[in-house]
Amino acid sequence: MVNAEEMAALRERVKPGWKVKITDHDYLADSRDDVAVEKVTEDGLILRPRRPWGSQGRSFGTMHFTWDGDQAVTGNTVDLYHTPPPHTGKHRRLVKTFKFSEGVG
Repeated sequence: MVNAEEMAALRERVKPGWKVKITDHDYLADSRDDVAVEKVTEDGLILRPRRPWGSQGRSFGTMHFTWDGDQAVTGNTVDLYHTPPPHTGKHRRLVKTFKFSEGVG
């Protein structure tokens, strides 16, 4: 669950130029180690990987990360979960992990 205080503190710290390591727990090939925070927006961040994501022959050079959704925040790490509707009988599961670190490098 979202820890509002830790979320607010992380939102305050993250600036353009920070690095992000993204682990995609569903599609490991979509994980990226070298992603830069390009821009801070009102509702989140624009993230640019060194190597773009691809899907169905298209290339995606950025990701819009938002600060809402089913997330858990611990320090500089955000875990994003998918929670299916109760009638499906499926469990909540971890989909992506975003590890933020200060500075360019």
